[in-house]
Amino acid sequence: MSMSVAPLSIASQFLSALSTRSASRPARPSAAAGATTAAAAAPGLGFKVVRGKDRGAYYRKVEAEPSKLYKGITGTGYLPQVSFDPKRFYVGPNGMDDWMTGPLDRPSVYMGGNANGHEADVGLTWDRVYDSQGRPTYTDNAEGSDMRDPAHRFAVEKRGTTKVLVDGNGREVARGADVDKKLKELRPNFAFRPFWRAPEWNNPKPGTRENVYFYPGEKFNMSVTVLGKGQVRLDISGADAFNNKVSFSKPIPAPGFGEGGLESFKRVNSIDQFYVDSKGVRHAVERTNVRPTRTVAHSGGWESVSLLRRPPATGRVAMTGDKFTEVRGPDTYDRYHDIFHLWGFDKSKGGERVDIVPFSN
Repeated sequence: MSMSVAPLSIASQFLSALSTRSASRPARPSAAAGATTAAAAAPGLGFKVVRGKDRGAYYRKVEAEPSKLYKGITGTGYLPQVSFDPKRFYVGPNGMDDWMTGPLDRPSVYMGGNANGHEADVGLTWDRVYDSQGRPTYTDNAEGSDMRDPAHRFAVEKRGTTKVLVDGNGREVARGADVDKKLKELRPNFAFRPFWRAPEWNNPKPGTRENVYFYPGEKFNMSVTVLGKGQVRLDISGADAFNNKVSFSKPIPAPGFGEGGLESFKRVNSIDQFYVDSKGVRHAVERTNVRPTRTVAHSGGWESVSLLRRPPATGRVAMTGDKFTEVRGPDTYDRYHDIFHLWGFDKSKGGERVDIVPFSN
């Protein structure tokens, strides 16, 4: 069974999207224009800096000191705008419908922490959009996301014995042999989807009500709260362009948490990576160095991030100052300020914006 990168036509469309979006992006605040130079000085929120052990992703991670004083972490942020390297696109063994098909770089925004030697990662990652019937969808938008517009979201359905391509409004776009022709003009449809890993990876089941999506540039609220022994709750909420609420809330098994020991909490902005081996099989890039890429995640980050005090104490502690640690990957440490452009600091709320630009130097 052969596996390959995307056809040249799809790669060319992604490259065109990259150029179009770069030309149409709004100007960042003036702080971003000198971000590389400014960030080379002391970090804007005053964090301590350590060289971490985890490699294989372009991550901006800030974590709290282990403590028994807190029951969780909460924050308000913005999902990044994304552009993808057209050369790093993968087609899975089952073709364009395969759940693995898509960019080999996956932007993510998440929280979590560590308790008694157990790690938990929970939040949002760039993933395939499935419709309410659990079908993988496609889009004609050059950026590879329908951006919540059902007119740019397509799925294949069967009407009797006839294959039909419909958009998100139910309008028929093609049928029969014309479906495959039309699909060649489309690309897999993506957005940010909830995930949790503690330690196994999980997503909401496609076709269920909890399988919700959040889109680039949208504002969101996220929190992780310890519920009891071995369990935390992930809450994510936001709103679409029409101010309709989008939310996800789920208790998640998290070994080590709620057992009375020391717990630390973190927030992360990342471009996670995969690679394809000589046999065409996709693997996560973990425990090895990051791969070069021209994928970019910009204008994401946090308006505010705080730790939640554990009763009987009340209130929140903003994630700012030298009681918190910036953990840099060993494979990005020497180029950290070239890759991560930091701006929009708010010391009173623990807020910062993050551009991740792996090829910037």
